[in-house]
Amino acid sequence: MYRDPAAADEMLDQLSELLRASHRTAQTDEVHLCVEPDLLERYLALMRARFGEGLHITMRVEAQEALVPSLFLQSLVENAIRHGNVRRIGKGGIDIHARKVDDHLVLEIKDDGPGTSIGQDIEKQEVGMSATAEPLKLLHENESSLEARTDLDGGFLVRARWPYKAAGLSNS
Repeated sequence: MYRDPAAADEMLDQLSELLRASHRTAQTDEVHLCVEPDLLERYLALMRARFGEGLHITMRVEAQEALVPSLFLQSLVENAIRHGNVRRIGKGGIDIHARKVDDHLVLEIKDDGPGTSIGQDIEKQEVGMSATAEPLKLLHENESSLEARTDLDGGFLVRARWPYKAAGLSNS
């Protein structure tokens, strides 16, 4: 902060924007999927200031009009940063893919970290993961799922699935 006041000032601006955006979306249970990447970008600006060019994000977001729990995407990416290579070694990648499959929305977040030990029970170990699953359970009861596991080709994969629901987008 003292070595680069301009960068510190930029981080504070991004944090302020993230807090304002969070406050706006916190007033509703669900937002359009197209809103989530904008909110996520505020968070990622802070993480890029922290990790520099070592953070690489690939984002493929389809079904823009789909409704998702507010700040759901950000909490999953935060988890991927916390447990992936970015935090461990200062560089790493996260792949985000959201798409409609039949009558469900499927959201996948995959990091390139070490994954977990074989047989580790994610639900019991990760308070954050159960807190992330809670909005899905409240909104969709038994029609949603949240799977978290080491992916077959390495890294950690979180896959959320719930009934696809959309609402019209306004131009305002």
